[in-house]
Amino acid sequence: MVFTQVPVRYKGLCKMFLRWARSNIRETLVMARFIFTRFRPARRLGAQVNFLLSVINLFGATVMVFGTLACLLWQPQVFLAQILFGAELMAAIPGTFYALKYRNSNALWAFAYSVFWLAGLAWISPYALVTAGNNNWLTRALPAGKDNKPTLRNPPLKPTPSSDPN
Repeated sequence: MVFTQVPVRYKGLCKMFLRWARSNIRETLVMARFIFTRFRPARRLGAQVNFLLSVINLFGATVMVFGTLACLLWQPQVFLAQILFGAELMAAIPGTFYALKYRNSNALWAFAYSVFWLAGLAWISPYALVTAGNNNWLTRALPAGKDNKPTLRNPPLKPTPSSDPN
C-alpha cells in the first residue's frame, strides 16, 4: 500500500509534475539504449510502441508549446480562441468517458482543468527537457522525523473493506 501526499498549492503541483517529467525523460533515454534489441524473449512490440509514443509526447509537446507561443505572439486574437477551443475539445474526451462511467457532473472539471493546464502547467515539459540533467529532484529537503524518514503531515488512514478497490 502506498500513500501519497498530494500537493495542494501551485508550487507543489509544479514540483511534482516537473519531477515526473524529468523522470520520464531519463527513463526514455535509458529505454532508447535497448528497446529495439532482443531484450526479452517474449513480445516486444508493446514496449516499443510505448517508447515511440513517449518520444513523440516528449518532443511533440515541447514543439507544440513553442509553436503555440509563436502563434500567440503573431496573431493573439485569432490563435487564443483556437487554442482554447482545442483544449476544451480535448477535455471533452476524458470528460465524456468520466460522465458516462460515473453519471455525475464532476466531469465538468475536465474543462476547467484543461484551461488551468494550458495557462499554468504547459511550461513543465519543455523546462524538464532543458533541465533533465538537474539532479535536484525537488523533494530531498523534506523534514525528517526521529528515524530520519520523511514525516507525514496527515497519518494514513486504515483501509476499510469499502475503500479497497479489489
